Amino acid sequence: MSTPSTAHRYRIVVRDNCGDLLASLFDGLAVESGGDRTSVVASVRDQSELYGLLDRFHELSLHIVSLNELGPPVTPLTPRP
Repeated sequence: MSTPSTAHRYRIVVRDNCGDLLASLFDGLAVESGGDRTSVVASVRDQSELYGLLDRFHELSLHIVSLNELGPPVTPLTPRP
């Protein structure tokens, strides 16, 4: 079970090349487009935020091809003195 401060990353792949649209509508998403697919990596705090993001995709009539959890974001290591 995750704590409320733990973010999880998800890769969402949608049909069609709509990277410019998604990049303009959503802040903080990593968007890649190629061919007939667009891949989005998003960090969300909880399932409610994930479902809210998926609802926005549905409102835009985007066809979700796949959804995969990538795990928590990688935090950079702090150098030791």
